[in-house]
Amino acid sequence: MLPTVGTTITVTTEYKRPSIWGDIQHNETTGEVIKSPKWLKPGEFAIENPNLPSGFSVINMKNVVDIRDADGHEYKFTTDSSVKVWAVTGSKGNEYTVKLQDGEYSCECVGFQYRKDCKHIKQCI
Repeated sequence: MLPTVGTTITVTTEYKRPSIWGDIQHNETTGEVIKSPKWLKPGEFAIENPNLPSGFSVINMKNVVDIRDADGHEYKFTTDSSVKVWAVTGSKGNEYTVKLQDGEYSCECVGFQYRKDCKHIKQCI
């Protein structure tokens, strides 16, 4: 599950540096999770970063080692590549999380809770 927009978090990511020794580089970014640009891929989110010209960093969940909230509490997340997650904006501006796991879609909206189907899922198919 991706962090919620508006939440201030510290994200630790891990990347392999291109070298003959295969070194691993850790980066730590602290900032508020912002509404992601539409061009981001599933499993990516944006966090404000005033040090960059764009004003934000794109974080790919497959590189995330740890996420903590402003109080230092660990944020639960999965890097299971078989799970796909999308943030979908509803018709009234609410943001919903759509998930594809084990071949089945789910959404956190009320409509899905009653009908097991919703327009947010149809946007992701």
